[in-house]
Amino acid sequence: ELQFNRTDKERFSEDHRMLNVQQLQTRIDSLDLYISKKRSNLYRYFEPYFYRAADTIDIAENDVEARIAYLISKENEFKKKDSSKRELQSRKTAVVQLKKSTESEVQPKAVTKLAVIEKAIQSSNNVKRISSNSVDDSKSQKELKSKYQVEWHRKYTLAISCILLFFIGAPLGAIIKKGGFGLPLVISLLLFILYYVLNIFGEKLAAEGTLPSFLGMWLSTFLFFPLAIFLTYKASTDSKLFDADSYLRILRKFKKA
Repeated sequence: ELQFNRTDKERFSEDHRMLNVQQLQTRIDSLDLYISKKRSNLYRYFEPYFYRAADTIDIAENDVEARIAYLISKENEFKKKDSSKRELQSRKTAVVQLKKSTESEVQPKAVTKLAVIEKAIQSSNNVKRISSNSVDDSKSQKELKSKYQVEWHRKYTLAISCILLFFIGAPLGAIIKKGGFGLPLVISLLLFILYYVLNIFGEKLAAEGTLPSFLGMWLSTFLFFPLAIFLTYKASTDSKLFDADSYLRILRKFKKA
């Protein structure tokens, strides 16, 4: 007898294709929150590096008293505006660092020009490294979010596609009078292949981020929905849409005219 070992289902439980709609929505919301916090933390980290260049550029470098007075005024301004203790503490730290850097710049005996340059290079390398890592992390998180969004929309598009293709195939069988069972089947099969190709094309664009997930996953449905309405209407009015003889009669009338 053949002995089969059942694969542990926990190995696939976190795959996006195995999740239901509620689980997918939870993961999408979690990724949105993670990306938002990541951006906020990056802003707080990079703020001290760009704060001085943006806010003290109009003050002369050798005017130490004016620069320190300006920093103190900014600190008082932060106290009034910021109600968050955490934000206030981060800004206090930034102001203290700016004070130290300002005082050190005007004391050539304490800090040499070479040390300042080395410190600037080190800070630039740190910013570059963190920026690169953040970009890679953000890209991977967005790709994962796109997978969840694509799968979320797929749950609905698959159900709608069954109904949509029914309202295309059934009217074709009623409209096409000649050719027996084969001709409606061939036309329906060609339309199904076209629908499938459009669906794969839209899904790929959505997964790559070229199109929004909603538009990419519903592209084929939006394109075939008017066709389903048109064919259903023609079938209900007993139209001779695929009757070649009716078109030949129209051509003969034009020739006689």
